[in-house]
Amino acid sequence: MTSPWVVTTSTDRVNLNAQRQGELMFTVTNASDAADQVVFKPVGQGIDSSALTVDNPGRQVPGHGSASFLVRIAIPQQAAAGRYELHGEAYSAHLAPDDTVARSGRVVFEVAPPPEPRRRPWWLLAVAGLVVVVLGVVAWLVFGGDESRPVDSSPSPSPARTAAAVPNLVGQPQAAASAELTRVGLKLGTVRLRFDAASAGKVIQQAIPPRTVRPLGTAVDVVVGVVPAAPVPTAPLPGGSVPNASAVGFQWTAVPGTVAYRLTVNRRSCRTNIFSTDACGPGPAYGPVDDQVFNQAVPGTTTVVSFGPPPLPPLLPVGTVIQTFTWQVTPVDEFGTAGAPGPSVQFTMKS
Repeated sequence: MTSPWVVTTSTDRVNLNAQRQGELMFTVTNASDAADQVVFKPVGQGIDSSALTVDNPGRQVPGHGSASFLVRIAIPQQAAAGRYELHGEAYSAHLAPDDTVARSGRVVFEVAPPPEPRRRPWWLLAVAGLVVVVLGVVAWLVFGGDESRPVDSSPSPSPARTAAAVPNLVGQPQAAASAELTRVGLKLGTVRLRFDAASAGKVIQQAIPPRTVRPLGTAVDVVVGVVPAAPVPTAPLPGGSVPNASAVGFQWTAVPGTVAYRLTVNRRSCRTNIFSTDACGPGPAYGPVDDQVFNQAVPGTTTVVSFGPPPLPPLLPVGTVIQTFTWQVTPVDEFGTAGAPGPSVQFTMKS
C-alpha cells in the first residue's frame, strides 16, 4: 500500500550542546485529498528510545496539509561517544504501521566523550594545608590573646547572583510560565502560536532547554497552543447571487495566529439554452462547459481573493452563462498546522 505521508527535515546534521542535548524539526505532509490522523515517531540507530522525545505525536492533518514535530535529543552521560543517526517515521493511526509508513532521510550527530576530571598534583594539597596552618597561627596571635576585642557575629554577605537556570515551562499556562521566569530572574520572550486543541493556552515548546544556565534578564521564547476560530465568510454570502459580474472576490475575517489560509473554490459553469435564463439546458451544446477546482495558499495578511469568469463555450454563443461557486477557507499557522475550516458557502453568478 502506498503511503499518503511525506516526511522531511531541513537539515541532515544536528549539533548537540555540552550537555549532549539538541533539537530537530520534522515536517509531515499529507499528500492525499482527505484528512487523516498521523502518528509520528523518531527512530535512532544505537540510541535508547528514551533519548528521543516528541510532543503530541498523534495529530489530524488535512488533505495536502502539513504538521511540524519538534524532536528533542538528550543523550545520557553513560552513552558511548561516537557518530549516531536518526530519522522520522509517520503512518496512519487507523491502519497497521507497516501499511502506510513513510520515512525521512537520515540525520547524523556526534556525541562527544565526557570531559575527564582534572587531577590536582599532590604537592598543591600539601602547600594548601601548610597555608591553612600558617594562617591559623597568625590569626590566633593577632586575635586569640585579646579577649576584650569585640567579635563580629554578623554573617558575611553572599556574592551577587548573575545567572539562573531556565525552568521547565512545557505544560504550564502562559501566565504561569511568565511568572516562573520572573521569579528566577529571567523573562518571557517572543510568544509564537501553534494550533493545538489539546494544549490550548499552555506552553508546548521553549527555545532554551530546561536547566540551561543563562545570564539574568535573558528572554526565553516559547510556543503556546491555541484553538483558532474558524474564518467567517463575509462576501459573497450563502445563497447570494452576483449578476453580470466579470469577476468575483472572496472575503473572510482574519484569524489571529494565522500566517496563511487554504482557499478551496469549486466552480461549475454552464450555458442556458435560448429559451431560458434560469437553468442550463440539456445536451452537450448547453450542458456543463467548465468544472474547475482552485486550492491555493493565501498569505495571512490577505483576506480578499478574486477570480475571473470562465471561458465561454465555442458552441451556440447565445443564452446565459451560470456559475455555481462552493468555497471554503481553512487557517494555517506558521508551523504548517491547519485549524478548523470555515463553513462551506454556495452562491451563483450570471453573465
